[in-house]
Amino acid sequence: MLSNLAASSIIFTNSMAGKAYMTFGFRAGGQDSGPAFERAHKAQLNEAEWSPILIAGLILLESKGQATPIAAALAAGGSVLYLWAKCAGLLQISPIGALARYFAGFMMAGQLLTLLK
Repeated sequence: MLSNLAASSIIFTNSMAGKAYMTFGFRAGGQDSGPAFERAHKAQLNEAEWSPILIAGLILLESKGQATPIAAALAAGGSVLYLWAKCAGLLQISPIGALARYFAGFMMAGQLLTLLK
């Protein structure tokens, strides 16, 4: 399994890779339409919604000494799978990444709520 810090680092790196893909794969060449652009654009917008939440949760849990290896693995794996499956047009696979992120988020939320007691 993965540590919270490792997972947050993977998600951050994945986010940067997705942004570089959009910039150098499309925008730098002046491409702003077409099926591949639209898939990548939608994938990056979705990734931009999820990454800050997941990274913040993972780092907060890490700072509190709370190990959540399953949630960390689901968050990192789901983030990478969703972004690149969506960009590649593997629309049957990308929902698996989306569900993994949901499971990870709710698992982390549950762990964070236990810290309030």
